[in-house]
Amino acid sequence: MWKFLIFTICLTQILSCVESCFLQRSLYVNSPGRLRPGHRVAKVETVGCDAKSTRLTVKDPSFTIKSNGEIVALTYVSVGERGRTFSVCAQDNSGLESKMEVHLVRSTMLKRHQRGQGSLNRSKRRRDWRRPTFNIVENYEGNYPEELSTLVIDAAEYHDVYYTIEGEGVDTYPTGVFSLDRDTGALLLLKALDREEFPEYDFVVRAFDKHTNVQLGEELPLRVIVDDVNDNAPEFVGPLQFTVPEHCSAGTVVGVVSATDRDEIGTDHVKIKYTLVSGSNMFTIHPETGVITTTTNTLDREPLDYEKTITAQNVASLNGSSTTWQSIPMNVNVKRGDG
Repeated sequence: MWKFLIFTICLTQILSCVESCFLQRSLYVNSPGRLRPGHRVAKVETVGCDAKSTRLTVKDPSFTIKSNGEIVALTYVSVGERGRTFSVCAQDNSGLESKMEVHLVRSTMLKRHQRGQGSLNRSKRRRDWRRPTFNIVENYEGNYPEELSTLVIDAAEYHDVYYTIEGEGVDTYPTGVFSLDRDTGALLLLKALDREEFPEYDFVVRAFDKHTNVQLGEELPLRVIVDDVNDNAPEFVGPLQFTVPEHCSAGTVVGVVSATDRDEIGTDHVKIKYTLVSGSNMFTIHPETGVITTTTNTLDREPLDYEKTITAQNVASLNGSSTTWQSIPMNVNVKRGDG
């Protein structure tokens, strides 16, 4: 009898450990196309975890997770049309780890590229505003001020209305980008946008009765996302001087070059192809990795240096969308062999 009792106690302890610190397998979160630093993505709920010893971790360096389970973006994060997935893990003193897959699902966004396209209406039946997102191509050469849209209060319900606006691009940095016509509700773009300087703007519009100054309904949050164009050339980083033994075998690695691009991550605008403009009879470069290798075993210490030209070019440029590229000299020093 006592053996059965001990077995039951042990089994209960084992099962309690197995069931502790549990996360649901997956979590789906509606997400905008771009998250800004500090954006609160979701809150993860644990089941049966010891509150004092639970450790929560997120397997994506673009996010962090707080002790209360709140996932927060650490930097600007792009969410593609197919979404974005990362893992969250929970573990307490039981030693068992539970894992959850967080799926960011891209929200449908309204595209607004042309002047006066569409309007934001307030319905008679509902007192809340629709929340739109505008996409504006950076460096747009328009006739400023450019009207993006008009906010409309139902005239049958409200006759004398005025509008206010505040937020990024209006009265907080960077100021002077947007304005709103107080009487008509026309949202105006005042100048061209630079995505690399400021990729998105969040501001708030409110409507008031002119006679009573009472706010009509809830505030309307607006977001403007700046769409990228291929307007930045790649820039080489690190040294472009390498040393290789004379008469080394073909295929010897000489070095690696690297270039960066300030355009939007995840697009062809930042995918780079490397090319050797000169010296291809002695060296070759991998077009994607930038690894340089020899193509011959006849490298001679005389001359001591081989100066070649290397080019980094956007993949988008190769497709004809622009001609952003950088060409720069590269120096290879041939040292005396051991023999």
